[in-house]
Amino acid sequence: MVSRTAFLIIGRLPTSPLYKSLQAKYDITHINTKTMSREEFAKEIASLPNKSFNCAVVLQEAMQLYPLNKDLFDTVSIGCLCKIGAGYDSIDVDYFTQRGTWIANAPNAVMVPTAEWSAALILSTVKGLGIADHNVRQGKWREGLGLQRNISGLNLGIVGLGAIGKVQVSEDCVLTSRKSLNDLTCGVSRRCTRIVSDCHQKKKRL
Repeated sequence: MVSRTAFLIIGRLPTSPLYKSLQAKYDITHINTKTMSREEFAKEIASLPNKSFNCAVVLQEAMQLYPLNKDLFDTVSIGCLCKIGAGYDSIDVDYFTQRGTWIANAPNAVMVPTAEWSAALILSTVKGLGIADHNVRQGKWREGLGLQRNISGLNLGIVGLGAIGKVQVSEDCVLTSRKSLNDLTCGVSRRCTRIVSDCHQKKKRL
């Protein structure tokens, strides 16, 4: 009998139809880590009857376990370890590489939400939303709010045009009429200038 692919899911359990269909095809072990400490997680891993997984996926509600290293996974064999988010600071890459484990992340999962939160914070800061919200709840209305600036005509400076910065440029062009781009991380200045130009044209047509 051919053994099925084994997955170890760490963190919040997905509820999507896709996940339910995967359950029928693969052997899935889930560890709910919402209130679990590193020490508790290490004991849970060590007690698993299955000691070998094709892939381990670290999802939400598992950040308290970081860093992901020998202390947590020394008792199991993992073919590929994947975590949500960008970067590898929370993973002991050298340790897993020495064990023959592939390491992966999922930066696209947080790229757009992070850019959108950034846009929301920009709007909140410029318009004094925090003060306005507090005043309304206290029945003070405009007390201490002062005059607010219009978004139109302001400059948006993006320092470091990485993945999230590029989303800011392409998605937030309707917020401002001009952008100052300082590309400190990658050589895409010409491309970004073209994106901004396209944004200006689209905004003029609106």
